[in-house]
Amino acid sequence: DDFIQLSTLINRAYRPESGSEEGWTHESHWISQNRINVQQLEQHAHKDSQHILIAELDDRIAGCVMFSLNQSPSQSYVEIGLLTVDPSVQNQQLGRKLLAQAEFLAMTRYQPDYFEMSVVNTRTELIEFYERRGYKLTDEIKPYPIEQGVGTP
Repeated sequence: DDFIQLSTLINRAYRPESGSEEGWTHESHWISQNRINVQQLEQHAHKDSQHILIAELDDRIAGCVMFSLNQSPSQSYVEIGLLTVDPSVQNQQLGRKLLAQAEFLAMTRYQPDYFEMSVVNTRTELIEFYERRGYKLTDEIKPYPIEQGVGTP
């Protein structure tokens, strides 16, 4: 099932098991427990205005990114999250391509006023990755969303 494969990949990329720290994007030094489970992924996939793009290499899931439209009376924005690349194929520009495709589809479909994402503030290398893609760091700091079941800092 794709949801099982996808949740396994996301958890391996974000929170690899101890001693298995492949890839440069994991956050297991700061956050414990799984990043996502199958039920959470299914809920995301079935929400209106929420999309999950999946990249495949050699008939297996190699990456994903999620984007969703958020609207208020005065503006709309697209939130990007769960950008994931299989650690074994990182540094081959797949993450960059997934992000660009999500931005393109979101602009084409929704014409948002802006894009937004949340990154754990200790992930400076990841923040720098997004800054190289044109994102700007803001002064907004939110508490870690423990209540969403995405791990514990």
